[in-house]
Amino acid sequence: MINAFQAYLVEQANQPYPIPALNAVLKILTGGQPPAIVWRRILAAATKQPGTLGHLLRSLAWDQNILTSTDTTRLAGEFLRALHHTLLPDERKRIEEAILGIPHSAKSARLGAHDRDRLLGCLQQPALVTNAARQHYTVIADQGGPPSNAEDTGPHWGVLDPIPTPQTPEQVLLDPIATFVVQSRNTPPTADDVRAIIPRIEELYAAMRGSNAALPEGFAPASWSELANACVILARNENVTDEQRIVLLPIILNATTNQVPQANSAEDQQHPVTGWSSYEPRISAAEGITLLARYDICCTSDARDAILHLSTDPVPSVRLQIASFVGCLYTTAPKLFWDLLEYYAHTEQNPTVLRDALSTVRRLPPSDTSKAADVTAAIFARIGSDPIYKEARHACIAIFRLLALWADDAQSATILDGLLADPITYAEDLQHLILGLGGELPAREPLITEAAFRMLHRTLTSVMEAMQTLGAQHQGTAPPPVVEEQYGSLLRCANELTIRLYFASGAFKNQDKNRVILPAEVFYEHTRPLFVMLAEIGHPHIVHYLLDTLKYFIATDPPGVLLLVGAVVRAGSKYGYQYEQ
Repeated sequence: MINAFQAYLVEQANQPYPIPALNAVLKILTGGQPPAIVWRRILAAATKQPGTLGHLLRSLAWDQNILTSTDTTRLAGEFLRALHHTLLPDERKRIEEAILGIPHSAKSARLGAHDRDRLLGCLQQPALVTNAARQHYTVIADQGGPPSNAEDTGPHWGVLDPIPTPQTPEQVLLDPIATFVVQSRNTPPTADDVRAIIPRIEELYAAMRGSNAALPEGFAPASWSELANACVILARNENVTDEQRIVLLPIILNATTNQVPQANSAEDQQHPVTGWSSYEPRISAAEGITLLARYDICCTSDARDAILHLSTDPVPSVRLQIASFVGCLYTTAPKLFWDLLEYYAHTEQNPTVLRDALSTVRRLPPSDTSKAADVTAAIFARIGSDPIYKEARHACIAIFRLLALWADDAQSATILDGLLADPITYAEDLQHLILGLGGELPAREPLITEAAFRMLHRTLTSVMEAMQTLGAQHQGTAPPPVVEEQYGSLLRCANELTIRLYFASGAFKNQDKNRVILPAEVFYEHTRPLFVMLAEIGHPHIVHYLLDTLKYFIATDPPGVLLLVGAVVRAGSKYGYQYEQ
């Protein structure tokens, strides 16, 4: 399947007008966090088609995650080789600066320098635009040329670097921390592991603060990266004692003022955050200080000041860490917690930061219903229908739904009423509302289940009336494209509802033994009015799911189901569905 995916990208890039199709695919792929194997195939396809696909993905050429990740670094070199010389000077400059900056963000100076020289060697020397890149390329050439960029696929016995390398005193301090970070990524450290690493962290931090001599090239950046990462791992861990957290606090506070990552004044603050490097100390420090602040002993005025400062950091990925873990402040720093939510509600521009902040609002207890509704309503009104805020808008809809159903919140209900009053404008919002309501069939409490059914009935009624209005306005004439799109959006709402009923009813034979399903007669009583309305539409996809669902209720109401099936098939006959075996 992954081979077919790569071939599809290459094939699309070869078409006469490939950009719209490629943009549509790439938007889906890069909108989330695809695994490394997907990035590898994207890079491989872009290398084969640098003029089309490569040009669309040129920002990957200066993304340090792509350049330094073990899974993508070699393919990134080939991508650079095919693309760099074809770009504008400003873009080539960004690539060269990103490569030359690798030693300051890689996990060790030696490996970082190797990656820097290898990737720089993938560029054509005459196409270099920065003096620093030209000069360093000359140095590499004088030393025998850049390292090979070939994939290392051969078998290895023993260690990968069998020749002992003399360690500097600084490296002796750094290596145990780096090893701890690597080992703790998948296995949380035990209490013994914590006791063993804390003194090593203190030693490295003391050396970083007390050394007056010149440190080896790249040592300070690598050390701060590992210190910040180690502190984050320990801040997450419940085996750490308060005394040990006090040791970590000044270290993580120091890392919050680190200059890496550097702010870029030209960076689009509204561009979604799709990833970041774990070797940029201020990013890790933002997460670490917020996690530590959930403990009273670490929620000092200095910690709160640092969190407040980082919440407005010019680098979106730094702000994102505060928004993602802002819930840690709910008990220990309630004023700061609500101040930050107010800032997100009225000022924050980045859609990913807003999305993560809303995930915290969604988890607030019932006692904070009014405040949660105010924050969510402010964000919802401010972001409007801009496509870049799609995920944040969906998060708002989910919160309004939960507050209206579970907390009987008047403000949330009023906002949902406004959406239902104009289904043509808010069709996508209603589709997401239907998706969420499907998860309440059933809810933990019967009253919520009944309320969800009522809201679904109101939603479908609004959608059907809008569809009938559009149909009546353009009866006998070809509707313009904008009306076709409006009708299609309403149809997608009805289709979503049909699918949710299918999965919630019991018609879908899920093997999950813990799945809760309402008794068939109860579900059918609630949904029969919905079936009647959906039966009028006739779209093949809706017809197919309706028939599969109605089969499940034959024993509940044989004559009623038979009549509904007849109505469904008659409506589907305009698409020829009556011939479907």
